Amino acid sequence: MKKKRKILMEKFNGWDSPDFGEALREFFDAVAKRDEIEATQIERLHKSGRFVELTEKALTKYHSSKYRDKHFKRGSEPPEELLWFLLKYASVFGTEAPEEAFSDFTTEAYIIEGYQFERIDGQGSFVIVTKL
Repeated sequence: MKKKRKILMEKFNGWDSPDFGEALREFFDAVAKRDEIEATQIERLHKSGRFVELTEKALTKYHSSKYRDKHFKRGSEPPEELLWFLLKYASVFGTEAPEEAFSDFTTEAYIIEGYQFERIDGQGSFVIVTKL
């Protein structure tokens, strides 16, 4: 991440506004901090051994009619941030799923502790979790 940040900072240093460089630095610092926090959370979950428990709780919550209807009534897609976090965890500690497990729109898929986490990208992006 630091290498990418440095390259992007060098590209934008020539822009006219003196505040632009500072704003860009602040943005990339915030992104780096978020990534660092996420990595710490992933490591903490791994040490706790509660991955399966957290996965089951997330699936129960996100697949409940109550949760989904609440967001649909507001006219929004139900957010599923925890599934994205668990996908990231699976990418670190799981194994990549075989190609034949991929659908046409799968961009990444991992198998971990009896679950398959699959990222689907099309007109939107979402995570599908299948209990194996």
